[in-house]
Amino acid sequence: MVYKSMLLGKEMPYRIYLPKGYSNKEKYPVLYLLHGLGGDENNWLVSIGLDLKLDELIAKGAIKPLIVVCPKIDASFGINSAMEPKTVGINLNGNNVALSYGQYNDYIYKELIPFIDSTLNTIDNRENRMIGGISMGGFAALHIAFTHPELFSKIGGHSSAIISPEQWQEDIKKMLFPDNDAIKRNHPAFIIENKKIENLKIFLDCGQDDNLYTPNLNFFNKLKNKGMNVSFTTAAGGHIAGYWQSQFEKYLMFYSGK
Repeated sequence: MVYKSMLLGKEMPYRIYLPKGYSNKEKYPVLYLLHGLGGDENNWLVSIGLDLKLDELIAKGAIKPLIVVCPKIDASFGINSAMEPKTVGINLNGNNVALSYGQYNDYIYKELIPFIDSTLNTIDNRENRMIGGISMGGFAALHIAFTHPELFSKIGGHSSAIISPEQWQEDIKKMLFPDNDAIKRNHPAFIIENKKIENLKIFLDCGQDDNLYTPNLNFFNKLKNKGMNVSFTTAAGGHIAGYWQSQFEKYLMFYSGK
């Protein structure tokens, strides 16, 4: 499926999961899941098979039926980086990547969420709306929810790309953190320094063999010291699909467990 974004000036693909027995007579919580760098709208529900675990846990009665929306956010980190959309090619660890500049935060909260609520049978309130993501998508989910805490009740950051601003490759840092104001505006660890965020449940996790393990643990400790409602789990594994698949049940129990 695609949504024609006025803010980004193009059609933006998204994939949805509807629980078996989905009915227009009922309303459902909705979970937004964001992909990692180099990924797309298919990653969660097709490439790594979250739909199968959703079917299983709903059928067992372990989680409440819910709608899952997986939008493509390009290589944007979910931020508002430019008024006019553009792409900038870079070399990242030997791979060619096109960084995506544009109003991606605004796209999610001003366009996509209202569209989903108007076309699907969602429970259109904060308590029943959640967001999470893998790697770059984890950064994006945290950034979007921290800038719009009135929209979400739960955030999941799964192996989030949550490293310090100075540690980013120069090309990415230029997009995310061109100046000190952008650091405060864009980096989740700095947003919470200037904004009081309450009644938000946060789930963080990262594989023990992942290079992002220590940054995620440090971020957890920072949130904990701020008095936020946050948990952190880990298990064997690296920055790979196999690790995230092994954690699917934990993720879904956090988002929609009974």
